Amino acid sequence: MTRRIQGHKSQVHCLNESSSLTKNYRILLPILISLISFLAYLNTLHHQFVFDDFRVVVNNPFIKDWKYFPTLFHGDYFRISGELSYRPVVTLSYFIDYTLWHLNPLGFHLTNLFIHTLNAFLGYALIFNITKDLKLAGMSSLLFGVHPILTETVNSVGFREDLLCATFFLLTVFFYVKIYASHDKNTRYALALLSYAFSLFSKEMAISLPIIIFVLDMLLPQSKVRLKIRILRYYPGFLLMSGVYILLRFVFLRNTIEHVSYPGNSMVTNVLTMTKVIASYVKVLFFPIVLNADYHVIPETSAIRPPFYLSVVLLICIVGITLRLWNRQKKIAFFVLWTFITLIPVMNVVPIGNIMAERYLYIPSWGFCMFLGILILKTHSYIIHTYRSLVKSCFVLILIFYCVFTIKHSRIWTDEQTLWFHTVNNNSCSFNAHNNLGKEYFQQGLIDKAIEEYTIALSKAAEVYYAYPTAHYNLGIAYDVKGRYNDAIREYKNSLRIDPGNTDAHNNLGIAFFKNRQADSAIEEVNKAITLDPNNATYHYNLAKIYHEANMPDKAGIEQELANRLKRNLDAGIR
Repeated sequence: MTRRIQGHKSQVHCLNESSSLTKNYRILLPILISLISFLAYLNTLHHQFVFDDFRVVVNNPFIKDWKYFPTLFHGDYFRISGELSYRPVVTLSYFIDYTLWHLNPLGFHLTNLFIHTLNAFLGYALIFNITKDLKLAGMSSLLFGVHPILTETVNSVGFREDLLCATFFLLTVFFYVKIYASHDKNTRYALALLSYAFSLFSKEMAISLPIIIFVLDMLLPQSKVRLKIRILRYYPGFLLMSGVYILLRFVFLRNTIEHVSYPGNSMVTNVLTMTKVIASYVKVLFFPIVLNADYHVIPETSAIRPPFYLSVVLLICIVGITLRLWNRQKKIAFFVLWTFITLIPVMNVVPIGNIMAERYLYIPSWGFCMFLGILILKTHSYIIHTYRSLVKSCFVLILIFYCVFTIKHSRIWTDEQTLWFHTVNNNSCSFNAHNNLGKEYFQQGLIDKAIEEYTIALSKAAEVYYAYPTAHYNLGIAYDVKGRYNDAIREYKNSLRIDPGNTDAHNNLGIAFFKNRQADSAIEEVNKAITLDPNNATYHYNLAKIYHEANMPDKAGIEQELANRLKRNLDAGIR
């Protein structure tokens, strides 16, 4: 009897050790995940501003003065900030960053890195609360934290909206899951709704969240409460929040200059094109080897071309597998659906500027990483014990592979020249990449190379039926510097034909006319620039100089005086 009691005590002792070990893992694992996620992107702290960072931060006076803060909440937001979409939570983060760091890129990149690390931690907490599987939560979060597809989002300050949207998206689902395990359900519900609001006002992609919650309740119910009761009790708040956001975004705070059409101005072309885009997303999630900062997607106009029907076959296979998993493997089905449901807002249903971008995969990649984690764990449990170490080795190799390519891709984002030089070497790069590399060459005095890149940019833009005024304008400047004034005049006119409100193009066209000994045309164009922007001292100064050379001293004097007064007013305002 003593032996049996001793054996029983020994057994209890072992169970207590296991429980203690599990608790230690639960404490140490999220710390390890956060550390690895941080270290994988550590070199971003040495990077300069790149890509949209200049428009959103460097050249944006809006975030540099708190007097503009109230305009976050009315229609002047777009006019003053220069933003195309209403994302006040993100803009507020730029206000704070600029207050702390001014234009030191280190501070802005540090904020991005901190948010990404937080997202890896939140993902771990969410997966564990949904599945109660410590291994799955740890593996999936590690895969997400170092996945190379996220390099664009983490490295570009201008794409912080995806990071913040994901933060509040994950928090919303986390608080919703906690409702069923909490005695204070109303508090958890209120926190979920508040997080959802912050996610929506970070980026429009959050609009898919109510569908995620519905699928979560369908496949992975957290309590014995019937789905009908959950829908009646909790869903109205999410639907109401979505409705309020849509009214604010598209009615009360709508950007009047925001107008994007479907590829080829055709819904059919859009459907064919986006089918190909979805297949491309699946490919880069599985094989994130060759990535691109700015994709060149040629509209698909035929359903019989190989790129389209191969994409359709792939998607049909995914749908078929998901349907088979619906009843048998609910967790896998849920995480596969997470990936594709969260992609819906960027599937160009409502036309968007870029129909394909890696940053759009930041939230969907969570579903992929969870799916991959389950796949590895299922394989590990099904095969015989002898080969289980091989599965573990494969997981470690995948992590190493991800880390290596993440570090490699992050280095490409070091500065503008490095970014665009690597991007144009990718056949799938867009016209923007060539235009931006052309600007870098121009600033270095390599005018012929700049002209070559601008020309390629225009050629690629024509392939996607896009009239590209910026490239015409930049090409005009390059021709002007080379002394090819007739070519410069042609390109400025091409730019103005597309964007007649570009005051700098009118001014530069006037200067090109003046250099080409066409004084009357020069005066006409600079006057157009002044009409559109009468407080620009540079335009008045240029007109004064043209009048002086054209022997019109009285008019030259008037314009010179206007230019001097405007400059004095500007200097006084700066002081």
